Order: sequence, then structure tokens, then C-alpha cells
Amino acid sequence: MAGSVRERGRGRWQVRVFAGRDPISGRDRYASWTVSAGSKREAEKQTALRVAEVASGKHTGTTAMTFGELLERWLALKRGHDLSPTTLTLYAAVIRNDLLPNLGTVRLNKLSALHLDSLYARVAERAGPPMARKVHSVVRGALSQAKRWDLVTSNVASDASPPKQKKNEVHPPTVDELRAILDEAKDDFRALLRLAATSGARRGELLGLRWSDINLDDNRMTIRNNLVEVAGTVVIKPTKTGTVRDVVLDTETIATLRAHRTRCVELALACGTPLTDDAFVFSPRPGNREPYIPRVVTRRFARLCERIELEGIHFHGLRHFVATQLISGGADIESVSTRLGHSRPSVTLGLYTHPTGTNDQRAADAIGAIVSGAQRPGTASQSGRRQ
Repeated sequence: MAGSVRERGRGRWQVRVFAGRDPISGRDRYASWTVSAGSKREAEKQTALRVAEVASGKHTGTTAMTFGELLERWLALKRGHDLSPTTLTLYAAVIRNDLLPNLGTVRLNKLSALHLDSLYARVAERAGPPMARKVHSVVRGALSQAKRWDLVTSNVASDASPPKQKKNEVHPPTVDELRAILDEAKDDFRALLRLAATSGARRGELLGLRWSDINLDDNRMTIRNNLVEVAGTVVIKPTKTGTVRDVVLDTETIATLRAHRTRCVELALACGTPLTDDAFVFSPRPGNREPYIPRVVTRRFARLCERIELEGIHFHGLRHFVATQLISGGADIESVSTRLGHSRPSVTLGLYTHPTGTNDQRAADAIGAIVSGAQRPGTASQSGRRQ
């Protein structure tokens, strides 16, 4: 491992130490410092110390690789990790639209937290803080990989300050509001909304259902897929947690699905297209060979709410409705978490429960009864005379 020293004038010397070859690009890596020394001999002593630091692994050196080159290599690595198509599309869009145009030519060893914070501010102003946090997530992931590849000695994204993430408020409908929604919905859309409001399944999970996933005789359905839209194309992928789950359904929901299937069969036969078991449960075409596009369902739900003058209610609120109503009704958190398809019960408690007036009163009555039971008879009247 060799080192060189070059005078820069006024008692300052440039120390440069060879640190091996880049494992990705094959280029030579160097660690460099500017040191103060009164003579070349003194500068050479400092060079020897730097050589020892590099040999010990304290400094790995840098290459001429740009941040843009790193991002391209990182994205290629992620494509081989079997990530969600939606996630990969987001990563590619962030790199293409925000990172390459602004920081793509910056050398890795020159990239700073100031670079990143300036970019985050511009992105937040243009597209909002949530988008700035997505950009930060990509930057942090790419630089973490660069550190594992020994391309950088530290992740400067750790020192950056992206906008703070605000928790999105989701307002589940009340029981009366849900009744109004179901009364307004018709035919297949009413069946879809009823199933959403009783199963707690995600929008994509509902749209990915096939008739082979519905057991009308056993009052249950199996959720094994999640349907998403990627760059205008519908993609069916595994569920968010990668697991398959059975969801037991109530008799009225099963009756609604039976009636819905009858309509689907009749419409398919009228068009000369039989309804097969692998057909989608919800479809805009006779024969149910193609699913609904997720954003179409979201817009349709929004228009329905506008007609009955309901504000602030979104399709995802039906999932929150299920969690909130079940927990306030006394269902155990494990059962609710399993029904919703969460990886752990803490997710259910942290994201999918909302206070209800009934639950608040039940809590007040419960604690009041406990305190009354602990209080000796006549204590209240005696405390009143002590004032």
C-alpha cells in the first residue's frame, strides 16, 4: 500500500494513499488529505500514519464514481430482489425525475447533506413533503448500499433533514354513513362495498379475488393476491405481507355474493361467455375475464359519496371501519389483525383504530364502575362535608 505527498504551498501538503480497487467498477481507489507540515520529512511522517490507517480499514478511499452511477447500480440490484412492481416503478421515477437531473454528476466523495437538504426543499415545494421523503428514502437506501460496497465511509443521508412525516388522517364512516353508502350503491358495486366493509380486505385484495377464492357454502373467502396498477398496467402480485389468509364471512354478505354471482352468470350467458371459476369476482365486462382498475373503483366511490353529500370518506376508510368497529365491539386484537392481514397486532392498534362515541362511553362506564367498587359507602357525601 503506497502513499505520496505533494506540496501545495504555505506549509500545506496533499497526502494521497492507494486504497485498493473498487469492487464494482474495478477502478483504483484513493484516500486523500490536506495536512499541515513544516517540511517534507514531517509531511512524509504524516503520510506513513495515513497509510497505516488505510491498511487498518479505517479509511476505504473513494473512486471517481458519481452519485448517478451509484443510483443506476443500486436500482439494478433492487430489480433482482423481487420487489413489488409498484415499489420499483417509484424508485425508477424518483431517480429519473429528481435525483439524476439534480445530483447525478456529483462525485460520491463530494456528496453532502447540504446537497440533499437543498434537493429535499425543492421537491417539497414542487410536490409536497411526502414526495420529498420518498426521495430521501431512495437516497438513504442507495448510500447504505454504497457503504456496504465500501464505496463511501459514511452515509451522508443520515445527516440530512428531510421534511417530517405527518400521519395521514383517515376517517372511517359511521354506521349511519355506511348504511347510506350501501343504500346508494347498486349491483356489483354494492357487493364490493359490502364485502369491503365486512372483511376489512385491502382494495387490491378485493379486486384480485377470483370465484375460486370464494366458498359460498362454507361462508369464507381466501385472499391470496393483491391487484395493483403499475404505469397504466394492472399487475397481480402476492399480498402485502406475502401470506395467504382465510376470512370468514357473515351470512348476509354471503347472500349478497350469491346474488352477485347469479347476475354475473346471467350476464355472461347472455353474451355467450361462460363464467368460469378463475374469473374475477368483480369485473366491468361480461364473463369477468378482466378486473377493475383500482383507481376506477376509488373514483367511483368518491362520486358515490359526493351524491349523498359525504365528505372526507375514502374507500380505504372501509378497512378502518372494520378494525374500529370490531375492537370497540370487544373482538380480540389477534383476530382483528389476522382478518386484516397485518404482520403483527401492533400495526392494527397503531393505524387502524379510531375512537367512537359508544366506545368512549363504554370506557367511561367501565372505569366508573371500578372506582365505585373501590369506594367505601358514604365516602362521597363525607367528602362533600369536608370542603
